[in-house]
This record gives sequence, C-alpha cells and structure tokens, in this order.
Amino acid sequence: MYVYWYFCNAPFLAVVWGVGLVAMEVFQKKAVFSDGTSLIHINPTSMREDRSEMPSAGWQILSGLILVLIIGGLSFLAWRYLPDWLNRGKTETVTSPSTEPASPIPANATAVRIHGSNTLAARLVPELVRSFLKQQGASQLTEIRSDQQLTFRATLNGEAIAVTVKPTGSHQGFVDAQNKQADVVMASRPVANNEATDLKNAGLGDLRSNRVENVVAMDGVAVIVNSNTRIKELSKAQVAGIFKGEITNWSEVGYPAGNINLYVRDAGATVDLFKSEIYGSEEEAMSPNARSFRDNEELIQSVAQDENGIGFTSWAATKGNAEVKSVALYTDATQPVMPNPSTIATEDYQLSRRLYLYTPKSTDDKKQVLIDRFMAYIQTVKGQEAAQRAGFVPLDPQGVNNFTTTISDKYRASVRGGVRTNVVLRFKTGSSELDSKAVRDLERLRTEPRYAGKQFILIGFTDNVGSEPSNVALSLKRAQSVQLLMQQSGLSVASVTGLGSSDPVRENTNELYRAMNRRVDVWYR
Repeated sequence: MYVYWYFCNAPFLAVVWGVGLVAMEVFQKKAVFSDGTSLIHINPTSMREDRSEMPSAGWQILSGLILVLIIGGLSFLAWRYLPDWLNRGKTETVTSPSTEPASPIPANATAVRIHGSNTLAARLVPELVRSFLKQQGASQLTEIRSDQQLTFRATLNGEAIAVTVKPTGSHQGFVDAQNKQADVVMASRPVANNEATDLKNAGLGDLRSNRVENVVAMDGVAVIVNSNTRIKELSKAQVAGIFKGEITNWSEVGYPAGNINLYVRDAGATVDLFKSEIYGSEEEAMSPNARSFRDNEELIQSVAQDENGIGFTSWAATKGNAEVKSVALYTDATQPVMPNPSTIATEDYQLSRRLYLYTPKSTDDKKQVLIDRFMAYIQTVKGQEAAQRAGFVPLDPQGVNNFTTTISDKYRASVRGGVRTNVVLRFKTGSSELDSKAVRDLERLRTEPRYAGKQFILIGFTDNVGSEPSNVALSLKRAQSVQLLMQQSGLSVASVTGLGSSDPVRENTNELYRAMNRRVDVWYR
C-alpha cells in the first residue's frame, strides 16, 4: 500500500523535493555568511571564494530525500487515517457503482423485490421499508444505493433479509411481476384491465382483490407556477389549452401578459393521470415546446426560476418549497379546489390520486409472510406516520376543520352540527361492493380513538345517469349498506341521507368521473 501511494503521488513529491533543494541552498548560504551580510549584497567573487566551505552536492541531495520522506510519510498518514477519525460515529449510506453492486444479496437471504412507480420509489416506499424494519427489531440494517435501486439488508429474527426498491415506472412494475422479476408492484394509478388479466393468466391471482390491492397513501398532481405571479386558479379547460400549446400567453386566461413556458414530466403515471384528467385522454400530446423532465425536483426548480412558467408534478414533491405555488382547479360543474391534505384525502381535488402497492401471490412462503407483515404494518398508525414523514397524505381518518368546498343547501341541512371526516367511501366499478380502500377506511374508523362514542352521519351520492328520483333512492340504498357494515363493527350511525346526483366532485362525462361521484361521505357529531 505504501509503495502504491508513493507511486501515485510521485509528481507531487518531485515538486516537494525541488522546493526542498532550493530551501536548503538558501539556508546553507545564509549559514555560511555569518557576518550579517544579506545574501543579495554578496558579490559573485566572494561567493566563489567561499564555495569550498559549503556542503557538497551529495549532502544536499541526501537532505532533500530525507525531507521528501518526512513530508511523504506525514501525508500518507493523513491520507490513510484522518478520514476515518473525522467520520467516527457517523452512519453512512453505501453508494455502489451501477455496473457492480458493492454488496450483493446473500444467497440465503429472503429477498423481496419492489418495482414500479418512480413517485413511490423516490421517498415513500424507502421510508415505509425503513420504518417497518426498525419497528420489527431488525439488526445490522444497512442501505446500499446505486443509480438503479436502493437495497435494504438486515437480520430479522436471526435470518438474513433483503428488500430492493427499484424505480421502473408503474407499467414496467406490472411487467416485471408477470415475468417473476418483482414481488411487489408500486403504482401511482390502479392496475389496468390488461395488466390485471396478464398477471391473472400468469397464475399470480386477482390484483383487484382486497388482499392484493393496497392503497398505502394519497398524493395529488399539482399544477404549479412561480410564487411571485398573480395566478391563483385555472379551469381544467384552460390548463388543457395551455399544455396543448393552444393558449400561449397569460393574457388569454385573464392574467398579465407574458409568453407561457411549459415544464412537464417525461412519462409515467403522473403524465397519464394529468392527461386523463385534464385532456380526457391519455393519447393527447403535450405541446412540442414543453421542456420535459424525468425528475420532479428539477422541474420544480425550473418553474421557481421562471415567472412565466407553469408545470405539473407530484404535490408531495412541492411541500416546503416557497418558490412555487399550486393552482386551484375548477370545472363548469365544480368550484375551484386547491390541493391540500384534506382535499387530496377526500379526492375532492381534481388531480388527487391513490398510491398503491400490489402484492401478487408468491410461491415462497417466507417471502409471502414478510410481505404480508409489511402490508399490515403500512395500514397501522406507525406506518401512516412514516408515509406522512415522506411528504404524502396519510390514510388515517381525521376531521376536516377547514372544509371549504361549496355544498348544496340540502347537503348542508343534512349535516348540520356535524364535522366532516376525510373519509369518503367509494365502490368497485360497476358494483355496490366497497373498494379496497373503503374496506380499510371502515376498519380505521372503528379503531381510531378520536371517534370513540361519536355518532356518524352518512350522505350517499350517485352519478347523473338515470332519473333523479331513482338516483336519490340508489344513493340512499348505498348509504344504508354502509350503515349496516358500520353497525356490525360496533360504530354508531346517527342519520343516513341520499342526495342522488347533487354535489358532484367530477363532471359526469366519462365512467371514471362517474365512479368518483358514486360515493358515501362520512361526517360525525
């Protein structure tokens, strides 16, 4: 090691040697002329006469070598031991090169591979995994990060485990699961029909079952602008026109003139949700003049530096950044709604989205047990605290004290004296059966201490398909079915009301939006 170090630092040591020789020359000359005469005042003749009294050239070379050895030795000691001394007691995340992992997964480890959405992989799932392993009492916990993935290694109950989190995009996560390359899929949208069919045909079970489909937190896609602008709200139609390139100046939407600059995500579920909600179709294209980003943070910083800029990104990624602000969105059928924890949790905000972990059936019993324990932990208070630390909206039921959404007079009369919760129960598509999130929401209401002794108020709604009298009857029937489930769980229900197609949270223009309107809002007093 020592020879290698000297070899690598030969140029530096050569310079040191040269400087040493010059210094020795000056020192020696000053030492010879002891009469106090300055070196620059010595004439050449006297110098030649006294040269015989100076040490030999060989002695000077030897002195230089000794100086180089001393300086080199001290430099080597600092290079070898000083960083370790400075970093005593610090925990470090190991970063391994993308081509060769620094620490491979042990062959005997129970390895869980989590692939999918970049949004979940960036902060949410790592925080959930980290919190879960610590809560389970795992020891020797290390995190190994590369360009492609993050791997947690630990010992749990005496056995080695490894959990790998790899951002691939939601769709590729399902493909990896189908190809037996992933055990858990991260998705920032529900599984698509063709994806669910492909995995079922591959023997991996029904991904829409309550056991497999796990909503783990809430997020929203925020439309953001520079904080210094006067822009506060836009209609969905205006946002669509802006990002298609049909509206190019802020004066066209009622704000001070300025050429609009567009900042968009490159691909993935964030773009898909934006297009489906804003354009009405994922097939519509963005303006060719838009700048595309793979990373949320880079996009946000670009908007922060451009007062004419507008972009869209994960709402969670904007938290704590005072240089950008979100825009309230509205339609002809709905009031302007800003993204915040309450409107995202209730899904009143137009671009709210659920974040999912799908757990296809595993043939490895140890792996399945670990995954099941992880999914159960996420639904607990501690698990949701971890989701909140990662910047996302937790699922725990809370009262909405700052409820600002405009509601009809009939709705207001039905909930007089009550407090709205952030729980909205929705149904599986084309069914009166509660979806997977609603089933777990009811369980959370049952176990949440703040609701002990409270009485709940249930308000049912439908879409606008059919006559209004039939819609009112259907909305009441759905609310009553929820009442029965709550009473079976020991919860008290004070009143049940059906309001038909009133107070929609989406336009009734397609099946996805109509499904959002088929719901039961939960209040309490």
